[in-house]
Amino acid sequence: MRRVADPAVTCEIQLLAGQGAVFAGALPEAEGLLAGAAEAAEKSGRTWVAAHVVLAQGLLALTAGDLATAGVVLTEGVATARALGVDLARHFHGDVV
Repeated sequence: MRRVADPAVTCEIQLLAGQGAVFAGALPEAEGLLAGAAEAAEKSGRTWVAAHVVLAQGLLALTAGDLATAGVVLTEGVATARALGVDLARHFHGDVV
């Protein structure tokens, strides 16, 4: 992967690539991409990206069959997103609440 000098852009690219890797079943690649996204989001102050990274890490754990970790991480991700004012029901399902 080519790197972009701006952590704000890098974190979004790595988040999207990491989510894609989770959905493709490339779990080791997803883990590395999401870790990089978390680091770049922290450096750039992109809190909403950091929240989505945590949610993606929860899906990664769920996909890997680690239900205990998935439960903890997804709960943390939802709480973080809600604290930022993200309405996850509307975000993922339109106007369904």
